Amino acid sequence: MPETARIATTDVAHALASFQAALRHWGRTLTVTTTAGNTSLSDTRLAGVRQFVAGGMIVPVLHMTRTIIGRDSTIETFDGIPVAIRNAGGIVRAAGWNINLGTFAATADAASVDGQSHPTMQVQIVDGTRPDGGGPVAGVFVNAGTLRTSAAGRLWIDAQSADARLVNLGRIDAGGSTVLNTEVIGIGEIRLEAPGFLNGLPEGASVTANRAVGPGQVVTFNGGGDLRIADLPAFRALIRGFGTAPGAAHVEQERIDLIGLDVTAISYRGDRRAGVLRLEHDGTRLGELRFAGPYTAASFALSRGEAGTTILARPG
Repeated sequence: MPETARIATTDVAHALASFQAALRHWGRTLTVTTTAGNTSLSDTRLAGVRQFVAGGMIVPVLHMTRTIIGRDSTIETFDGIPVAIRNAGGIVRAAGWNINLGTFAATADAASVDGQSHPTMQVQIVDGTRPDGGGPVAGVFVNAGTLRTSAAGRLWIDAQSADARLVNLGRIDAGGSTVLNTEVIGIGEIRLEAPGFLNGLPEGASVTANRAVGPGQVVTFNGGGDLRIADLPAFRALIRGFGTAPGAAHVEQERIDLIGLDVTAISYRGDRRAGVLRLEHDGTRLGELRFAGPYTAASFALSRGEAGTTILARPG
């Protein structure tokens, strides 16, 4: 088992000094616990590091600039803290370009919570400056590893400017709630996991796409979950596994919510490998969704409500 150092950081100077000293002393695995204030990483590559970003009354902020998170490193917010502090979490502020090869996670410790807490991580993608001071550079967060939420976990990824974006080359594993307030490009996977349980209470998975999702992304339903689409024309990802999990209970838990749209008719064209679901309102085309698998128009059912239209999978 690797040795672990636990360091509470409250300011930049202390954080970096403690960080470097611990690396020299142990040379293996380092755990940096940011419980208040700010920690900054700039022009850095992390290897063998587990960084906890979790706080209660004071929300901690981890600042990253031109930082690479190694494959064996984890940035995590968790709920393994006193039960009196609810919705523990923190902010990761990623300026300029940053690359994740490891894991970012919002996880719940089932042994220490009662099902009412929601550990939360917000990743803010912001514009930065060139290292030579030559001017601004758009914020780009490259995920070539894993962005993960467990049951009850919440992850927000927010682009703080028009040019900031998420390049997903890895996986976004949604076991809890994941909100994408950013354009998503690249070739990667967004995965909705089967509903989990926290202290006996069901916690469903959801992904909310509020901005464009590129054609290189694959959204996979893995036995449950809710895909919420706020910008249908800009959503170009391929959807697979929808309604194909064994058992009617799983099928009923899978849904696609089209926020703010009143869909009155659908049609489908394709073959046993893939196809396109066309969505209309009184004869006017609203948009299309791409599916992988042997679907027909009869594979889908519509349910309309005040917030929009829900697409459900018909068993069979």
